Amino acid sequence: MSRVTLKDIAREAGVSTITASRALRNFSNVRPETQKRIRQAADRLGYVPDPALQALVAYRTKKQGAPKNPPTLALLRLETRSNPHAQRTHELTVTGARMEAERLGYRLDELPLGNTQKQQTRTLHILLARGIRGLLFPPGIIPQKLLIPLDPFSCVLMNHGLQGTGFHAVQCDPYQLTLLAIEALLNQGATRLAFLGGTPSEGPSFYRALGAFSQARRLFPGREFTTSVYDGDRSDFRSWCRKTKPDGALSVKGKQHFDWLRGEGFLPGIHVRCIGINTQFHDENTASVSADNDAIGRASLRKLHDMLLHDEHGVPDHTQVIHIQGKLYNEPALNLG
Repeated sequence: MSRVTLKDIAREAGVSTITASRALRNFSNVRPETQKRIRQAADRLGYVPDPALQALVAYRTKKQGAPKNPPTLALLRLETRSNPHAQRTHELTVTGARMEAERLGYRLDELPLGNTQKQQTRTLHILLARGIRGLLFPPGIIPQKLLIPLDPFSCVLMNHGLQGTGFHAVQCDPYQLTLLAIEALLNQGATRLAFLGGTPSEGPSFYRALGAFSQARRLFPGREFTTSVYDGDRSDFRSWCRKTKPDGALSVKGKQHFDWLRGEGFLPGIHVRCIGINTQFHDENTASVSADNDAIGRASLRKLHDMLLHDEHGVPDHTQVIHIQGKLYNEPALNLG
């Protein structure tokens, strides 16, 4: 039988989850008759407070000193990409989460998720044995399948980690990043803009970036927006370059596509203004737009903290995606010369 939650009690008593939480903690701003109804509903359902949650509340309300054993959260490592940029993104995101965990009074353990049933089951046993109730999933390559039940846990995905689970997520918004890049290119005088895409198999991020580029055609009339270019035969790319002669390029692949442009005689910073989307990689001749990965880590931890306080666990009824705004890096590279 699954554990009774505050959401169950609130539904039974006909109140909000916050009101149920306050009543069970004897807040004075809950009317006596409402508090009685909520406690009766809790008794009927057999509600038992989560020990980890009680430890958190005790820590947060204690006036002096610090507990010897602060409540623990876990960061489940995914298999990370080998390229330096992906590793740097992972490190910045996790660092932000760790700093926010310390500020809120948590200890953040790091454990491998694993790709096999045996590996993931072992991790599940460790989580339960340690009384951990909150999980963060950092950026990385997702396993083929999540093979363990996570119903007892509050879970938050950080920056496109472990997609397809239905958990709440905190990430950058490729749509906003793409529009930011387009505005930067136009402000620097670009008139023939090209979107250098990857493949549709890259998922929702690709489609949101492509959607923003299509929207820009309506937002900025009188400018030329060329047809998207997918990864494929370099001969097709060569023909496309000679036909369109772009003076502004956006790429979801960053360095790979900009090297292709160099190979065709379109030099970034000399002939074409180049911005990488959703990447902090740039050199002296290219710019980039990206969310602050440290901010993503911090916001993810705050979201997890809020879920624990309200006893929200398992897959939510309605998934929330929190988008962190991006910014432009190395803008001087967009001045051709």
